[in-house]
Amino acid sequence: MSNAILVLAEQVRGELSDITFEMLGAARALAQNTGVPVHAAVLGGEAAPLASKLGAADKVFVADAPQLNLAPADTLAAALKALLERTGAGLVFLGCTNVSLGVGSILAARTGLPLVNFCRALKADGTTLVCTSQLFGGKILADVKLGDSRGIVCLYPGAFPVDAGKSDKSPAVEKVDLPVEPPKVTFKQYLEPETGDVDITKQTVLVGVGHLGTALLGYRGFENYGLRITGAFDRDPAKVGKWIQGRKVQPLSQLPAFVKRDDIHLGVLTVTAEAAQEVAEFMVRAGLRGIWNFTPVNLMLPEGVVSQKEDLAEGLAVLSRRLLHLSGSQENTPAAQLGTPPTHTAPRPPKKRMLHSKTD
Repeated sequence: MSNAILVLAEQVRGELSDITFEMLGAARALAQNTGVPVHAAVLGGEAAPLASKLGAADKVFVADAPQLNLAPADTLAAALKALLERTGAGLVFLGCTNVSLGVGSILAARTGLPLVNFCRALKADGTTLVCTSQLFGGKILADVKLGDSRGIVCLYPGAFPVDAGKSDKSPAVEKVDLPVEPPKVTFKQYLEPETGDVDITKQTVLVGVGHLGTALLGYRGFENYGLRITGAFDRDPAKVGKWIQGRKVQPLSQLPAFVKRDDIHLGVLTVTAEAAQEVAEFMVRAGLRGIWNFTPVNLMLPEGVVSQKEDLAEGLAVLSRRLLHLSGSQENTPAAQLGTPPTHTAPRPPKKRMLHSKTD
């Protein structure tokens, strides 16, 4: 059995991320069943002031080292390995985010602990920890068992309640000196894309007027958010020229002129999987900066273009999984069941980018 649960707190520009409190809440609930302490680690320059906000932890380890600010995965993994050896913790919670990307796999290789990625739910089963992992965009939900509750678990953002990890208590704080490997990549500057000049509530176009595209054209709920689909486009000559849901279907070749004339930034993509990448590239060349992707394809788009993928199969898989959990709820202890799959997926904001530079 693990001697403690260690949570790696995530911070960006001096603020703790929500995933930190999600992980603390999950660890706290798990600790109620296992009786082990919950530890948190805050790494990076000016980390000390953040420790007081982690009252859900029994103890907070602070490594006030500027070299650990948004450090690359191998550098963070080395520091965490040293902290595990010092504290004896055998269960580590990391965020499944761009900040902690790659840390779990490197730490697992260096410590020999098993790794579970994309975890959406946790359940204590005696001394075994059962982790529900989302695979292939939610098409598969797999239960992974960690014997003696030892391992590295990357928690999926939004799967656990944030408030469960917040507390007004004052945790014990211990400053530690951890080894810092010379990084091959150094954090230089944090960039956040400007969004003030893009207003998706102006006008939107839809490409692919099949069954799904027709349904979206007729959906009035978009109007509640000020979203208006003003243009419908398709490559099928049998559809071009027809009026569908109050819009005249136009040939795809006319998309660039339409986008330029009406200053449109967002497009809805509802074509077949085979045509998705090609049509998406054409939409980008036409001037669109955001694509709402309703195809099963993971689009490869150039920098400066954002996309949001809506996978209907993922929603069905999550729903099926929740029904299975519901049917077995009478046999499970509610206190041992942690986290629930999300009930919906919302369009995400543009991705934040972090610039790094290589060192010799």
